[in-house]
Amino acid sequence: AISTATTNSNTIIMRKFLLTLSLVLAMTTLGKPVQVGNIFYEITGANTVKVMPDRSSSPTSNSYKGDIEIPSTVTIDGKTYTVNEIGTRAFSSCYNLTSLKMPNTIVRIDSSAINSCYKLTTLELSGSVRVIENMGISSLPLTKLTLNEGLDSLGYQAIAMLNSLPDTLNLPASLRAMAPGGVGFCHKLTAYSIPESNKNFKTVDGVIFSKDGKTLWAFPCYIECPDGYTLPSGETALSLTACRILTACTVHLQLYHLRRSTLRLLQQRKAV
Repeated sequence: AISTATTNSNTIIMRKFLLTLSLVLAMTTLGKPVQVGNIFYEITGANTVKVMPDRSSSPTSNSYKGDIEIPSTVTIDGKTYTVNEIGTRAFSSCYNLTSLKMPNTIVRIDSSAINSCYKLTTLELSGSVRVIENMGISSLPLTKLTLNEGLDSLGYQAIAMLNSLPDTLNLPASLRAMAPGGVGFCHKLTAYSIPESNKNFKTVDGVIFSKDGKTLWAFPCYIECPDGYTLPSGETALSLTACRILTACTVHLQLYHLRRSTLRLLQQRKAV
């Protein structure tokens, strides 16, 4: 009986030691970039990590290049973590990055996460992505961008300055929230498209409005309006950032009440 009690006691002590050791190791790596393969990660929770910039060459440069495929999980110090986020500036200024493939575990793309990669021409977001933060996907020579169903919200200029993106940008029915300027400044775009099943936004002739039609939300950069653009009946407000795009057109106001700051901006730019 004494031997059994001693064995159980030793087992409990060993379990506590291993638990303490794992916690110490987690605390040691928490918040610090850890390289696994050719990608750097930061532990963000008990079971999750986010992709971080590659600062191995210099604290101010980002060394990712060629074809990068992000795995769904990584093992750090013997523990497996889910890769669920692309961190701030993770792929910013990666001038020789040619392709980026992300797994179906990514739910968030942080600010300036994929930015100024001048050889990246196509990008497909996994259906797991829910949030794209400010300038999350910007200043890229993309000729194709695929936004799958599941995307919930866009920050300021979340998708912006994609000046090689032609014609129409298709947004998913799942899109629920969008900051002013959430999509824009893509200089070859002539239209946006949103499925009718979207509960929060709609498109009229390629222009994004709130579902109730009262707010013009995004105006394509390259849309042609030689005779001016007439706001649809019932429209009562303009997204401030959308007005910057409207400077190429004369806007016919027809008894609309606009937000004061918006109207002032339009007047300053001689758009009305």
